Amino acid sequence: MPSNAVEFQTTERYYLDPELGAIVNIAMTMEKPLLITGEAGTGKTQLAFEISRSLGMEIEVLRCKSTIKGEEACYVQDTVLRLNDARFGGGESGRQVHEFYDYVIWGPIGRAFRSEKRVVLLIDEIDKTESDVQDNLLDVLEDCQFTIREVNDTIRAIERPVIILTSMRRCYCHYIAFPAPDEMRKIVQLHYADVDKGLLDAALAIAATRSPRRPASCSIGWAPCSTSGRPPIV
Repeated sequence: MPSNAVEFQTTERYYLDPELGAIVNIAMTMEKPLLITGEAGTGKTQLAFEISRSLGMEIEVLRCKSTIKGEEACYVQDTVLRLNDARFGGGESGRQVHEFYDYVIWGPIGRAFRSEKRVVLLIDEIDKTESDVQDNLLDVLEDCQFTIREVNDTIRAIERPVIILTSMRRCYCHYIAFPAPDEMRKIVQLHYADVDKGLLDAALAIAATRSPRRPASCSIGWAPCSTSGRPPIV
């Protein structure tokens, strides 16, 4: 377990229900990846940013795409630059063609593992990647190490990061349910403290009759219309 264990207790602009707070702190204490699933707009991705902000940790973000490869999430070698330096020289850059690491560009996972301070590592929408990439990434995150095949070096995490994934398996998992009316009221009031009570009550009544295909909770965008102040930047 980490010697510098800390506890996440939410922020002034993120509603954290007790169950979610408990699983976040369990995952942090056990140094295990935490999978967050749930409907669009329920705060899955934002959770990682709020943990980072609340605990004063840097955050590294991997935005997953269908074309991403596990290796590039850790590092890539700039072969074009290396070839260019081999032909024309590195000039005043200080790069040496025979030095492999002079041409390594670290990905979000590589940067998180090499950081001397504990950071938050967000793997966003991992289910967009191919299944074999998901398996490779989860192996890397589970072991907190990866191998640079070109030179057969192993990069191990100096400090195990706080790892938050949106979607997938093989880690602690918590589903963020669509907010109940009383929770939605707290969420709206976090962002728009001066919202008109009558409008809020009416909006919550409409939300209670929503269809099974629920809108993202970003639908609270109507709230600034009823306040005198400018909406917060989130």
